[in-house]
Amino acid sequence: MKKTLLSLALLILLMPLISGGETRAAQFSDVTSYQSEIYRLVERGVINGYPDGTFKPRDKVKRINAVQMILRDLGFTEEIIKNTPSPDPGFTDMKPGSYGYNEVKIAADMGIIQGKTAADGTRFFDPSGLLTRSQMAKVIVQSYGLLEDFAITYSDTLNLPEETQEYISKIASANITTGYEDGTYRPYEYTSRQHFAVFLTRTYDYIYDFDNNEARIHFLGDGLGIGNGDAAVIDIQRGETVLINAGLPENDLIRDLKKIGIEYINTYISTDLSDDRLEGFTEGLVNEFWIRNVVDAGTGSLPQEYENILQENNLNRIQAEQGLSILNDDDIELTVSSVNEGALTLTFNHEDVTVLFAATADEAMLNSLNSEADILQLPGNPDLISAEFLDRINPNQAVVMSNTPDSIYQLLDQKGISIYAPQYQYITTVVSNGTDYFFYDDPLN
Repeated sequence: MKKTLLSLALLILLMPLISGGETRAAQFSDVTSYQSEIYRLVERGVINGYPDGTFKPRDKVKRINAVQMILRDLGFTEEIIKNTPSPDPGFTDMKPGSYGYNEVKIAADMGIIQGKTAADGTRFFDPSGLLTRSQMAKVIVQSYGLLEDFAITYSDTLNLPEETQEYISKIASANITTGYEDGTYRPYEYTSRQHFAVFLTRTYDYIYDFDNNEARIHFLGDGLGIGNGDAAVIDIQRGETVLINAGLPENDLIRDLKKIGIEYINTYISTDLSDDRLEGFTEGLVNEFWIRNVVDAGTGSLPQEYENILQENNLNRIQAEQGLSILNDDDIELTVSSVNEGALTLTFNHEDVTVLFAATADEAMLNSLNSEADILQLPGNPDLISAEFLDRINPNQAVVMSNTPDSIYQLLDQKGISIYAPQYQYITTVVSNGTDYFFYDDPLN
């Protein structure tokens, strides 16, 4: 699985939502089926109802609205949509200023949509066209990068183009669709609002539900490529949840944590006590996720605001030292691998899978690191990233910071290291079962 080139998030539903005509509702007067799925998307800010208290569940979804919903579910806010550079898609019916133009050009750039071809060879999008169930299967597979395919067929899909059959089989393999009781899929039937809500909810469950032995690491970015901070979450199905750094604004950080399904955080770790790492560490964050423990390598006086939060919320502060075990859950360990002048690095081990968090490492700390890692979060100081260091750590993948220059991208590419940038991909997720691991996203290179 992956999540697309940019991988960002939540959704727009219909024109009334954009224009302010819809209002968030706790309950809709006309929703009698799929209530759980619909209301979950409402709670996540993905869909809304109308001012008269209805949801209009049987109304058909237009192609433009499907694109808007998918982008929101991937994490695109209005600000991100406005500030994400992408080329004109070349559709004859979508020009700058057209309703939904920005969303369409982003989706086309991400490979979610390809548009239609007219008789004269020109390409168009058909924004007001209705979305069929076969088109719905395609856009979900391409948006979320679904890979599993058990070659599931229905009585009315056997004669479809092979590519279309594959899209339908993939969403069936992920239990996003089960077809109808008569054994059909009805590929040419238009998709209703309620069914689209069901498909999106099941897609979310497929991506974010994980097995008992799995661990997930979510690298968070600001989505605009301009932030200096970082944040990462280690989420263990059977154990604790750890937040490493809070380098996003409070509201953005809380939103993103909720989006990936985080309900509580056992331990917060700040790899240094700079403003870049502590920006989103607020009393609101502490109370929202019931944070009780904090780990840092600070010595002497602490930043005043940080110390106030610790004292006012009676948090248990643990001062880091090299070798400190923060997580020790059978086959999963998170340890402090180096400490120097108030900063620290972390090593995450899940049986055969190793991740090194070195965002705030200085030269002395990097020189002390000699163990290889499958995944390396690069130091924020690009001057410290050398060919010798990369050879010593020997990562397969690197997670880069927003200020990483082109020369480092080129060095990583020359070394055959796959590059991930949460500042541009918004949320970069790694799933490990202890033996293997995979990213939801495609690498940038």
